[in-house]
Amino acid sequence: PDDAAILDAGYMSQDASDLLAITLPSNKIGIPANNIRHFNKKLAGRTFGDVQDELDAKRRVKLGGA
Repeated sequence: PDDAAILDAGYMSQDASDLLAITLPSNKIGIPANNIRHFNKKLAGRTFGDVQDELDAKRRVKLGGA
């Protein structure tokens, strides 16, 4: 998410400094996405969870599981 989405969801952004994650008066801390073009291309619209599920499925097949 970007800073606007983080704030709209009721979270505080730690974009200015990682130290804000421990010094802000909330435990609802959002981390804005780094839009790195070649990584976004590799993800091809998938979430990190989608990629992890695909890798897990490939490992299960390789290990002989379902």
